[in-house]
Amino acid sequence: DHPEAAGLLVGLLDPEGDRDDLVALLGRRLEVAEERGDANVGASLALRLADLLEPAAALDVIRGALRWAPSSVPLLRKRVELLDPELEAAERADAIEPLLEHERGDARRDRALELLRARLAAGDADAVERAIERVREIDPAHPDVATALAWLADAKVAEAAEDPGAAARLLRRAAQIRHSLGDADGALEALDAAQNAEPDDLELLALRAQRMLDV
Repeated sequence: DHPEAAGLLVGLLDPEGDRDDLVALLGRRLEVAEERGDANVGASLALRLADLLEPAAALDVIRGALRWAPSSVPLLRKRVELLDPELEAAERADAIEPLLEHERGDARRDRALELLRARLAAGDADAVERAIERVREIDPAHPDVATALAWLADAKVAEAAEDPGAAARLLRRAAQIRHSLGDADGALEALDAAQNAEPDDLELLALRAQRMLDV
């Protein structure tokens, strides 16, 4: 119950020789910090505790600390570091996104690209589209933007096949993306499919005629 004394004891314990004691002490201090709502102390304790644990257990500690200190930048960075880029891509992307507001210059661009790659790995088309815009704000000519847009167009086509009621809208968006990438044939193919879904849409017919001229 005495934070200063506990802090001194944590500093005196040897992480190698007294690891179990240190883990137990840090865990208790973390509980006290949570009860008191002390986010700064809690984040520091959680990070130190995580460094002593295996990755899965460390991730549990960081996740737990983030539940009551959700805006802690060090905790968010640690969660990104611990999460598997493939198996936990969606959660990792959710941790990366708020970090963009705390980065500047090249670090901000790199973080935006990291977000985009995480969203692509998670496979959520709407989230990918938002991530593309974050990269475009910083580096619109980056080659990853075109790669992600091509993926997005294909995702819209696939989604249209699963949702006939929204097919024309999705295919039209796919055509728009492909046209922006200079893929005239791909844009026309998507518009052909959209026209099949909505044969009475005169605006769509006019757009398709225009794209035929492009080809």
